[in-house]
Amino acid sequence: IWLVKQNLSDDDDSESSASFEPLKDIKRFPGQFILILYTFIVVWSVGALAAFHILLLCQGKTTREYIKSSAPSSADNTEPQARCERTRQICCAKTPSYIGILRQCDADVRAYITRN
Repeated sequence: IWLVKQNLSDDDDSESSASFEPLKDIKRFPGQFILILYTFIVVWSVGALAAFHILLLCQGKTTREYIKSSAPSSADNTEPQARCERTRQICCAKTPSYIGILRQCDADVRAYITRN
């Protein structure tokens, strides 16, 4: 918002830079304010969704379990150590190498073709 105010005050040097009239500025530069509003709505929505899923991660539940309230009893452990362990398991898990999987599949296909 400070940058928008600076741009507005730089565009019109006849006015003092201390005055900030939002309605007048919205009429002069509607695109900037539409962009600010759109950005606010998007960040608010995505932030709320991220916070909800972080809550589910700490509870050890999936979205479906949360909605149906059918989480297994082992996931009811809300100790801080259990939360940290679940977070570590999900965020720091080693992902499989898809290149290795593709090479193995390619070798299997070639072996199948040579046999037949």
